[in-house]
Amino acid sequence: MEKNQLKYAQQHLANERTFLAWIRTVIAIVGVGFLATSLHFTIGVNRDARIDLISIVLGMFACALGLVITVLATIGFRRNGKSMKGRSILQVRM
Repeated sequence: MEKNQLKYAQQHLANERTFLAWIRTVIAIVGVGFLATSLHFTIGVNRDARIDLISIVLGMFACALGLVITVLATIGFRRNGKSMKGRSILQVRM
């Protein structure tokens, strides 16, 4: 039984590592979106309405993409966790 519990723990930790890797990716994507938008508005000497719009859309797209990836990563994490629990019989010793 201990081997089964060890395998479950390894799978659970791998699932968590994958989830956290997706969250780090989201943080990077959203950070790049904010950076691009804020740099445009702080450094831009010549202001053009089209370029301003593109910069705002880029920042909003990065935030929306981050939200979508976060939702998909959370769904995958929970689905994998449920499938791992369904496959192995766990006995908790206290």
